[in-house]
Amino acid sequence: TCRYLSLVAVLGALHSFTVASMSSPGILLPQTLVYFDNYEYDDVLYRKRECPTCQTIKLARSKHCSVCNNCVPRFDHHCGWLNTCIGERNHWVFLRFLMMNVLLCGYGSYVLFAILHDEYKQLLGEPFLDESTHTVVQGDPMVVVRYLVHAEAAVTVLFVLCVGMGFALVCFSGFHLYLVSSNLTTNEFFKRRELRRSQFASQPCPHTHAYALDSLVANWREVWAPRYKAKIFAVKMAASMRSDHQKAVKSA
Repeated sequence: TCRYLSLVAVLGALHSFTVASMSSPGILLPQTLVYFDNYEYDDVLYRKRECPTCQTIKLARSKHCSVCNNCVPRFDHHCGWLNTCIGERNHWVFLRFLMMNVLLCGYGSYVLFAILHDEYKQLLGEPFLDESTHTVVQGDPMVVVRYLVHAEAAVTVLFVLCVGMGFALVCFSGFHLYLVSSNLTTNEFFKRRELRRSQFASQPCPHTHAYALDSLVANWREVWAPRYKAKIFAVKMAASMRSDHQKAVKSA
């Protein structure tokens, strides 16, 4: 059972990585502006202007990525690990990728600890030869731990890596969950911090969190059910109704 669970955990993490790395964050083009134009300019972090590189209108909460060379709606950050930007279309895919890797590291840490702990219990109290004094010593906890570090070096290293990476991922995921709960992007978080540290820091800082909604659920919906989907549906419905109306007029 443990072997199959390990296989499922690894395959799940690989699948989430593949999907996330191949996902599109959304690209601002003249023909896609109508779908992603869902936020008002706050005139603090975002002002209406044209991107000098893409030569398209920079929508509120968008940013031009110098790595991808595209303007991305609701830009969060460029992920070097996935080699893609995180934006309005794939933010939820990125969060799922993080959660899957947190689970993988947690499960790996548990399995590796169980292996080491079983051996530890078996060896505790057993006689060991002290190579420095050539005497037999009783297997106290420190003696057994030192032995396991040498005898099970690969398992020990993997355990330390899983725990370390798991802790880092938990912290990173917690930061992103905070951002989602606050309806902030990583880009906006650091822009706000820079604004506070600027030469005008001694003056009252203008309101820079114009996109937070009334509830936690509403803020989360911005990521799990982004606004562009509703806009695409509305545009398609309007086009379909116009087409039906034109057909009705012609038939009349």
